[in-house]
Amino acid sequence: MACCWAIVAATLVSWQYVLDTDSWSFIVASPQELIEQFERHFEVRNTHFQTDQDKCGCRRGDPRRAFEFIKNHGININPNYPFIAHLRTDSQIPTHSVKMFIKDWLDMRGYSVDRVRDELKLHPIAASIEATESFMQHRGNSDIFLGDYIFHPSSSTALHNHVVVVYSIDEHEGELYYEVQDSNLDWGEGGFGKILCSLMNPIGACSGAYIKKVHSVDEHEGELYYEVPDSNHRNITLY
Repeated sequence: MACCWAIVAATLVSWQYVLDTDSWSFIVASPQELIEQFERHFEVRNTHFQTDQDKCGCRRGDPRRAFEFIKNHGININPNYPFIAHLRTDSQIPTHSVKMFIKDWLDMRGYSVDRVRDELKLHPIAASIEATESFMQHRGNSDIFLGDYIFHPSSSTALHNHVVVVYSIDEHEGELYYEVQDSNLDWGEGGFGKILCSLMNPIGACSGAYIKKVHSVDEHEGELYYEVPDSNHRNITLY
């Protein structure tokens, strides 16, 4: 799915809220807001759709930029800003809603496997992989995806063309692999699977997730802003 960066960022924020608040409810953040609204804040001004990737929100997508957007502007929960998997030019931000924020995020590019393992003890992370044809066709959760492309972090820090959520790291017959979740539910087994660590590039993670009630949306000098209370409403029951 081409808007994988937004789905992964929203998923990580949702998980971080559960971990930070010991919440029993998995509150789903809205990837739709990321693919439609973050362009306002990163000077991606061309809203004319040129390719299918533009139409589905892939253009210039990056979880690190998404984390920065969420840190500064927050992200609606999915019921308030439903995910439709394509980009619209006439979308409206809900004027009264509940938004999730993060206090900070971590750039993990170039991290060693040991450092990644330490982070995974705390929370899931985002990582990129080259979505080759063999990757897209991978099915089942028992076999490790061995791929046909090896990432060399010493030679480049560029992102691959696809992003997944990484939950854990393990070893099988001397090979380290990640337990991951893909945004494509047909991949692996219901979106879950195992990928050889050397195929992937760790990207980042977030921390300090919390919730604020947003009272209204207003505009100043062409920029939208939210009016929010001073206190953090960490224990709001949404479902």
